[in-house]
Amino acid sequence: LYIAMGWAVIFSFKTLVASVPSQGVAFLIAGDGELFPQIKRRIKDKNLESKVHLLGYRSDLYNVYAASDLFVCPSRTEALSFALLEAMSYGLPLVATDVGGNSDVINEDSNCGLLVTPGNTLALSSAIMQLYEDKPLYENYKQGALACVKDKFSLDITARKTLDIYKNITTQQK
Repeated sequence: LYIAMGWAVIFSFKTLVASVPSQGVAFLIAGDGELFPQIKRRIKDKNLESKVHLLGYRSDLYNVYAASDLFVCPSRTEALSFALLEAMSYGLPLVATDVGGNSDVINEDSNCGLLVTPGNTLALSSAIMQLYEDKPLYENYKQGALACVKDKFSLDITARKTLDIYKNITTQQK
């Protein structure tokens, strides 16, 4: 957990947590880093320990994805987030900030989630609530996530695209 990951979104969890039913909803935050102690303290200060679970470093993220219904990426900076692609492979709809390569993944073609302005915790909370309340949209994004990661980001397709780039470069050099 570093500044680039948009950890300040935790400050809006109090409002978000208050707006969803008390049973069956929890926020899981996986990762470790220099801000871990500060975030842990903030969760405690805001009295959110029962709803916001700071998991720390996990070598078994597949278990976290499998236990989740939605993936949120509140980064302030990002290239192409492999975490987004991993989450999509588990059929998780996405809510992410519109930075870096996130818009290459989440767009009208992929139909797999919602993009919000970086640092806008109200927009992030609203997007999460929209997917929580709109079950048909949620299901649509769930199917979109699975289809997009299979059709655009599978190992075969990624390898073929990379090979095409190398072929193009070597052809231009001749």
